[in-house]
Amino acid sequence: MGFVAFFVTFIAAAASLQGVHAAAVSEKRGTGQLRWEGPVFRDQAWKPIYASSVDTLWDEVLKTNREFVMDVPSLSEMDQHVPGRLVCGSDTKIATADSRQIEAIMTRLRGLGGKWMIEGNRCHRIACRDKVGVYWCNDNKHNIVTSAVEIHLRLSRISRGCCNLNGVFNGSPLSGVHFFPANHREAAHSNLVIGYADCKDPANTDPARYRFPGPVGGGTCQA
Repeated sequence: MGFVAFFVTFIAAAASLQGVHAAAVSEKRGTGQLRWEGPVFRDQAWKPIYASSVDTLWDEVLKTNREFVMDVPSLSEMDQHVPGRLVCGSDTKIATADSRQIEAIMTRLRGLGGKWMIEGNRCHRIACRDKVGVYWCNDNKHNIVTSAVEIHLRLSRISRGCCNLNGVFNGSPLSGVHFFPANHREAAHSNLVIGYADCKDPANTDPARYRFPGPVGGGTCQA
């Protein structure tokens, strides 16, 4: 899929997104939550919110500002080189996911904008729908913060660089890991994962718990 086509797809997906029911979140951290800070109101200072996932955050933002406008990536953003190492499919040893919901997850995450913080020595599942999970794993001892833009770029790299999907997310199996480069100014020694998830499991479940190939698609995911 070319970048212009992806841009059009992103706009269409953003227009069709609907809020989903989720537990309430707040500015006080609860169990199994990450800190997000971003532009709930475009003309006001960024607001910190603790949420367990992209979808719970989305619900909280819309509850606070019913006229929230999604942040849309520019063509130049989507066309930029994304440094870091990409590993796909069986090489990850992580079970493959059903790819049908990944585009909607990525669109919502990028549309919220802002920055996310994760604690040290932790994996957190930042999104989960229909047997696909998006995980952020921090191998540092300290907390790190990075932008939704940086996360989205790496998820896009996985979704378009792994499993020969060619931008068609029709339920084909998908799994991959993208490692931030060691010299990244914010998120070095962390990585983003797309792989299988059981949404009933805790948000801090390590994606490596689900071993390749898993229940979705078998061993058909390749780079």
